[in-house]
Amino acid sequence: MNIKTEPVHPAEFIISESPGRLSREAITLTAGDPLPAGQLLILDDATSTYRVYTPESPANRGTRVKPSSREAEAEPSTPEPPPTLALLVNPVPADTLPRNGGACVRLAEVSRALLTGLDEVARHSLAARFLIVR
Repeated sequence: MNIKTEPVHPAEFIISESPGRLSREAITLTAGDPLPAGQLLILDDATSTYRVYTPESPANRGTRVKPSSREAEAEPSTPEPPPTLALLVNPVPADTLPRNGGACVRLAEVSRALLTGLDEVARHSLAARFLIVR
């Protein structure tokens, strides 16, 4: 008897979302490797495209040079804004050119077990956009 394993379906990570198309947007992804549904993406503000969110990357955490103690006294610190994250809805194939895709960007509940690249920084950033990880 052959046993077949069913892969994760597109948008299977979404537990619930707002009605209509409020939760999703059409996005442009940078060129690269194939990506599964549920992949965390981060917006590159310079190019307005999304790329793979890498938890270990300092670029995802807002790297600012810490001011000296005098500068810190003179100027109150402002918190870094959280990175703009999205969740890829459909898997996308590898390509050498920018790719189009769909992303869940706001107002949804998602399953932690089916997400790729989740860490605490990402979890808080998603919560800021009302994407609740269960």
